Amino acid sequence: MKFLLLRINQESYVPSRIKEEAEKAGHELDIFGYQDLSFAFHPGMKIIFPGNRTTDRYNACFLRVAGCRGGGYIGFRDNLIFQFLKQGKKCLNGGSYLAFSRLDKLTQHAYLSDAGLPLVETVCFGKNTSRKEFVRTLTNRFGFPLITKPRFGSQGKGIFLLKNERDLQEFYRKMKDEGYQDSGLWLFQKFLTTGFDYRIIVLGGKVLGAMKRTAGSGMIVTNFSQGGLIDSAKIDKEAKKMALEAAALFRLDYAGVDIMEDKEGNKYILE
Repeated sequence: MKFLLLRINQESYVPSRIKEEAEKAGHELDIFGYQDLSFAFHPGMKIIFPGNRTTDRYNACFLRVAGCRGGGYIGFRDNLIFQFLKQGKKCLNGGSYLAFSRLDKLTQHAYLSDAGLPLVETVCFGKNTSRKEFVRTLTNRFGFPLITKPRFGSQGKGIFLLKNERDLQEFYRKMKDEGYQDSGLWLFQKFLTTGFDYRIIVLGGKVLGAMKRTAGSGMIVTNFSQGGLIDSAKIDKEAKKMALEAAALFRLDYAGVDIMEDKEGNKYILE
């Protein structure tokens, strides 16, 4: 079979691993950037890839993230999905992409909360929140330490531990003055001190397996790309059920669902 993978910004590791495994299984995989696509209209629509290849060549496609919060190549991605579906072909997570143009952390929390799935207590402020309200709310609700993470982000990047009110005041200043953007682009959460979480892999409505991710020495994030330690893990029925419900909620064919426990063993979906 012939597969297509679309990426942006020259992302290399995941596409190369998918290509490696596809070729081991006897399949072909072409990797292009969204910015490599061309569109021709009248009559109908035709999507053209380098080498004058079209969607007719492929049996299915894998889609990586299509751009930043400003929009990026989301329109390119969605039109590609429409074309594949029209031809009766599969786009991995295509239904989710069409339903959620950007599945940022705020959107995830809104849907997970509405579905009654357990979340770490979280606050997100609007841009015009005053310093006084910002500090008072987080101090009274969470105490210290607490963490903040960007609404748009991955691989544990941009996560900060705020240990006291001075850290909170400094972070507010940076949001306003030093290019951290406004408070509406950050989530603030109670800090769970267990130091590890589980990434549960879901494919086609089934749990394939899980890994335990432990923060490296002096770190607060568990991501492998940030120095986290990775081990295979067995998970209980409760964690499996949470992961499957989360993947189904967002119409995901394939997902990694991150679950963390507090000191009492209560489980929470991180993202």
